[in-house]
Amino acid sequence: MGAVDGGAKTFGTKNMNVDISPVVQSVVGLCAVALTVLGGIALQAFAAKLKVQISASQTSAFDDALSKALTYGATVADAEIKAKGWDHPDVKNAVVATALTYAVSKFPDALAAVGLSTDLTNPTNVATITAALQRALPAAMLTASASPATPPAPAAPKA
Repeated sequence: MGAVDGGAKTFGTKNMNVDISPVVQSVVGLCAVALTVLGGIALQAFAAKLKVQISASQTSAFDDALSKALTYGATVADAEIKAKGWDHPDVKNAVVATALTYAVSKFPDALAAVGLSTDLTNPTNVATITAALQRALPAAMLTASASPATPPAPAAPKA
């Protein structure tokens, strides 16, 4: 009959083993590449259909609206800034909260241009605008703190 290696015969037609794993791996790899390419094309077509592209002028208008809203928030939080200083978390939270409602009421076109709405009952919308305000907060507070009308930093507590 035939030679036996580990219990399996190495010749003959009854127990012939053919390893096709390299072929399967190649086919799976090609399918993954094809799906990646097709997925990219589908995403581009979907984005074009939804008109999700944001121009530089829209981004600039949105950033300007954020800055103005944060400046307004800092103006409203003046007493808290005097008491706690610019870098206190309560001050930052108060400025962002005021800026959120101000941005939604005063700059609906700038929000709409970047795909956001003025709906403050939509948690995703609120979270997105809040995150944008928090991103813009350091630059806006730097500008506001450099203003001559800005209150001085509170005195350090005595030890």
